[in-house]
Amino acid sequence: MAFDGLITRLNMLFSEMENQPQDAHELLFQIHAELEQMRAEGLPLPQDLVDLERRLEEEFAARGMERPTG
Repeated sequence: MAFDGLITRLNMLFSEMENQPQDAHELLFQIHAELEQMRAEGLPLPQDLVDLERRLEEEFAARGMERPTG
């Protein structure tokens, strides 16, 4: 199932984030990429990931940082 791979990749990213919190841009980039792929495949978007993406974007905006692109 597509969600299993997504969950595995995101769990790995979250584990990395615990050790390297400065990689928040990478986390946002990966979440955005996963959501874009799901949109392209017509899959339903997990609301918690959509919410997390929005919260990270708001945090970067509040700090005057640009959203990572890729």
